[in-house]
Amino acid sequence: MDRSETTRLLSAALIAALGVLLASIFTVDVYQDVILEGNALWTALLENSVPYLLSAAILAAGLWIGVMDDGVDGGRILRWTVLSLGGALALAAWVYLIQRSQGKIKPRIIVAQLSAAAILGGIVIGVYSDRQRRRQRELAVEKSRLEALFENTSDAVSRIVFTDGEPIVVDVNPAFAETFGYTAGEARGRSFDELFPDTRSTDDLSQFREHARRRERYETEIERERADGTTGVFVVRFVPLSDGVVTADGFTVYTDITETRRYADRLDALHEATRDLIDAGTREAVADRGVDAGATLLDLEISGIYFHTETAEGPALEPIAVTEGARRTFAEIPTFEPGESLAWRAYESGSVVHFDDVRTADRLHNSETPIRSELIVPLGDHGVFIAGSTTVDDFDEADVALARILGANVRSALDGARREQKLRARERELAEQNARLEEFTSIVSHDLRNPLNVATGYLELAEAGDAAAIEHVETALGRMEQLIDDLLTLARQGESIGETEPVDLNSVAREAWTTIDGGDARLSVETDATVQADRDRLQQLLENLLGNAVEHGSTSPRSQAREDAVGACSDEPSLADAREDAVGACSDEPSLADAREDAVGACSDEPSLADAREDAVEPGGDAVTITIGDLPDGTGFYVADDGPGIPEDERETVFESGYTTAEGGTGFGLAIVAEIVDAHGWEIDVTDAEEGGARFEITGIVPASNESVDDESSDVE
Repeated sequence: MDRSETTRLLSAALIAALGVLLASIFTVDVYQDVILEGNALWTALLENSVPYLLSAAILAAGLWIGVMDDGVDGGRILRWTVLSLGGALALAAWVYLIQRSQGKIKPRIIVAQLSAAAILGGIVIGVYSDRQRRRQRELAVEKSRLEALFENTSDAVSRIVFTDGEPIVVDVNPAFAETFGYTAGEARGRSFDELFPDTRSTDDLSQFREHARRRERYETEIERERADGTTGVFVVRFVPLSDGVVTADGFTVYTDITETRRYADRLDALHEATRDLIDAGTREAVADRGVDAGATLLDLEISGIYFHTETAEGPALEPIAVTEGARRTFAEIPTFEPGESLAWRAYESGSVVHFDDVRTADRLHNSETPIRSELIVPLGDHGVFIAGSTTVDDFDEADVALARILGANVRSALDGARREQKLRARERELAEQNARLEEFTSIVSHDLRNPLNVATGYLELAEAGDAAAIEHVETALGRMEQLIDDLLTLARQGESIGETEPVDLNSVAREAWTTIDGGDARLSVETDATVQADRDRLQQLLENLLGNAVEHGSTSPRSQAREDAVGACSDEPSLADAREDAVGACSDEPSLADAREDAVGACSDEPSLADAREDAVEPGGDAVTITIGDLPDGTGFYVADDGPGIPEDERETVFESGYTTAEGGTGFGLAIVAEIVDAHGWEIDVTDAEEGGARFEITGIVPASNESVDDESSDVE
């Protein structure tokens, strides 16, 4: 028996003894009144009836305290009883002693004093009782509120008591039963270890128990298995309760933060993915990575990024990157044009559009779409990000918020990629300009020096009286003029092309042919295509291809004889080199004039560079036929001839500046062609023609409307 129990029983015995003592005193008074004084029994009993009742109440209180073993502080009751008794007796004794010293006992005064003490005691007891009553009422209201909160909160709550250090469940609310699958009847009386034997947070739970035993507020995060078998993340709190509110030590409150944690994790993953987006480099790569991030991080399985583009029919939103889920959902990924879709509305407004059911929306692109929920996020002037679901109301506010963040990150990455692409384009442009500058330097320092030396040499001969040398000077100056013209043309190709327009390929080909001295060569135009191009540049491209075919396509013996004549005294085809060879091998005189005279008079069957150039374009044998036609797949056109063709091992270098196989060629014609092709964003390739000659194929051309083209295929001679 502990000390508190001993104190309670001792207090109960003393209080009961006081009751018996008082009853005994009252019994003696009855005896004196009836036996000794002869008073009537009923008057004696009436006089002591109230004291008898008070004595009985005191005795009953002592017995009650002795029997009750819970919630009764016997020691406190005994102390207040003794103090009250002592105070009353002290007051009576004080009054009695004073009256006795005065020589007269005044019972009325004693009664009045005792009455005052009783009144004061009544007031004190009344105040205390009122406070207790109000406290009980407040506790009842608090208990009612706790009960209402306990029953109706969405958090899983259980009442617990600690028995021998173990948390025992007293009751659980409906949310607890729904979340964890335990009804109040199943959970009541069981410990938490029984309810959650597979907890994954034993350390946190141990700390939780320690704080709960000390009735201290505490919270931590733990993982619990739900009734449906899934595992959730919960914040569990212990809330201690005041004595008298409910029969429990406190509440355990489980707040499911699984979605909150999932949102935070997805948000962190999006921020991590932003680095990957920024590193993408190109807008297309950004789109691919953005769609992948939406699918893997946000579970947007049906989604895609659409870029705003200009097509032949006008502006449109074209799919650049889509998920596999989108490809499975749609037989063909749609392209959206102005005024006919929700996507275009979102693009124009710049606002996020969210539909719980797209079939209830206006301006629907496809009324039979399998998509029900849709989310459209604008990406500035780049386009839109679209996510869909085949389920109605499948996107919540968290999905919308995360999609906004993804869209903002993708847009920022696209802006960066655009700036990077512009910077790279500028760097390429500068590199090309530097390359052209190097070519210019090379040509000025070497190619122009050769005819300049020839002109200088013949000019000395002319000054010495050789009238025929003037023709050679004119020829050398013509060569220099040709080089300068080609050089300026090549340099200008670094500029961007002008505005493109629909161009009739048939018409521009025939115009280009009129600028070519084709001799007996024949042009066959077998196309009525209309292409989107810069007309002047396209004509220049064709002029160079046609001129190349005429110059290299002749199979005449005279052309071959010209090549032999040029190379008879030299391994190099230039006249300047022939002059140097003449100085070293064909003449005993070291004078420059003699060397030049020998170079043009003694060591060559063809004394004139002009004559040699005439041979290049004058087919003395079979005339070359050039054909311009459409490629079978409709992606471009070709220019083919029936000449000797281009060796396969030289096809990779024919577009390099300075490359030529002709004695009088500058090597810039096909380089100019390549520049014009690149400026349009096309591609060019060299292959064999059906007739055995060279065939140049230009692909990647944007077709234009050709409704106004009625020209038939034509032959031009």
